[in-house]
Amino acid sequence: DNALYFEGDHRRLLVVDERRGLSQPGEWLDYSFFVGDSSEPVKVTLVWTDPAATVVNCNPCLRNDINLEVTDPFGQVFRGNFFAGANPGQSVQGGNFDNTNVEEGVLRIPAAGAQVVGRWRVRVIAQGLPVAPQPFALVVTGGLTDEIGVMSGLYSHSNPSVSSNRVQGSPADTHLVWTELGSGTSTLWYAR
Repeated sequence: DNALYFEGDHRRLLVVDERRGLSQPGEWLDYSFFVGDSSEPVKVTLVWTDPAATVVNCNPCLRNDINLEVTDPFGQVFRGNFFAGANPGQSVQGGNFDNTNVEEGVLRIPAAGAQVVGRWRVRVIAQGLPVAPQPFALVVTGGLTDEIGVMSGLYSHSNPSVSSNRVQGSPADTHLVWTELGSGTSTLWYAR
């Protein structure tokens, strides 16, 4: 119930399936979403499947390193897996990027003093990619509004044109697809 959206919930769910992925270190993708309901925590999770390690008994064994950076509506920047406190802990500013895990998260809890209403920006950054490209998925939960339809994807190196096409799905969801010219397709599902 904390992860999925069900009809009548204040919390909504956004899923980005980035199939093209990132291809070289320094490349990044930006996304944005709008939070209108301050009663729900904002949680952003980045996940990817790392290629198999080539060395036996490696530690750490991460090969492709991509990073999560989230900017709140007030310009505060949070990096994936940099938390303070416990039960409930939440993301705090500062820290280094996580270079160990294939799951990175940012969590801001309104009840713990976080201000969450407004436009948020998510940046996924390629740090090291010995086996490229690296696809990934991004999941966002919170008091999201319908302004999610203005999400954008940008690649820092090639910076192709991006076209957005809103496709009406069933009454329970909106399906938005955008295609980078000459490359792949990213698919976004937004439960509302």
